Amino acid sequence: MKNLPYIIFFPDWLLRKSPFEAMRNMHVSAAEFKSHMQELIDDNQETFDSTNEDSGKNDLLSNIVKASAAEKRNTLSDEEMIGNIFIFIVAGHETSANTLQTCLILMAVYPDVQKAVQEEIDSIWASKRPGEELTYKDDYPKMRLISALVVRSLMPIVQSWNLLLT
Repeated sequence: MKNLPYIIFFPDWLLRKSPFEAMRNMHVSAAEFKSHMQELIDDNQETFDSTNEDSGKNDLLSNIVKASAAEKRNTLSDEEMIGNIFIFIVAGHETSANTLQTCLILMAVYPDVQKAVQEEIDSIWASKRPGEELTYKDDYPKMRLISALVVRSLMPIVQSWNLLLT
């Protein structure tokens, strides 16, 4: 993350041919990220079956690939899909880390909430067959306590903004 401004603002050729090893390493890191994302996009495009909307995984990358394939006129290029995924990763990193930290603190302070969340998770997994994964469509609506915990963990942010605005 600390090298992100260099990767964004310096052209690829400058990072690649730089006399500084750190800048060349930044180029290698960016190239590896693009390569990995391209592999994931290719895998998703192979598993995507245009006749079955529910085929493949139901994650962010899969949904971007499906949406791009569904829009015949306005498809995203692979480079645009990689750019969107990169933005989601960068934008979601800090907010997700802070939310998880606050959720863990709340569960540590309130053991009864921790126990209730554990029971909710256990009940959701109990309905699954061995080897079956959780799905956003079917399982997320069942996570009422977890959702409430996440919303509650965001409350200090909202409360601090309210204090600043009043």
